[in-house]
Amino acid sequence: MHKLQAMSLAVSLTLGGLAAMPARAAEVPQLAKVYAGTLTNAAYGTTGAMHPGHPANVGRRKAAKGFVPWSDDSFRLQIVQQVGRFLDLRYGTDRLTVPMVGVIAADGRMITLKGRHFGLLVFLDGEAIQGCGGVNGSDGSFGQYLNNYAAICIEAKAVK
Repeated sequence: MHKLQAMSLAVSLTLGGLAAMPARAAEVPQLAKVYAGTLTNAAYGTTGAMHPGHPANVGRRKAAKGFVPWSDDSFRLQIVQQVGRFLDLRYGTDRLTVPMVGVIAADGRMITLKGRHFGLLVFLDGEAIQGCGGVNGSDGSFGQYLNNYAAICIEAKAVK
């Protein structure tokens, strides 16, 4: 390939990539202060005290082991602070609340949420949010982290 052809190809690829990008970022949505809904969880073992079968909730003898599907209608997401696209949040159920951070995507349609032991990708649809992610064990040991894990999804609506 000649130098001129290589340069022409590079310019074409760059311009093609730029054309695929949105013309400008959407206006950042101002989120509701609280969202409430359902947390659905397919777990192997118990990832932490948010799990109803965790030893902190039922005692060590009755603690869940193996595959444990469950759902919790007390899920809530509180926006403590929103600074443009950046979020300080509290994620929780009746059993536990944990801090998280988040960033709203440039198009204003999704948020990535990250806590100490888990992450979620959440989509915004007016006053509703929904998303899924994963979590690992959070009781402090490396073995507990590796051997207790879950896939989670949330569906929630803004609380007025």
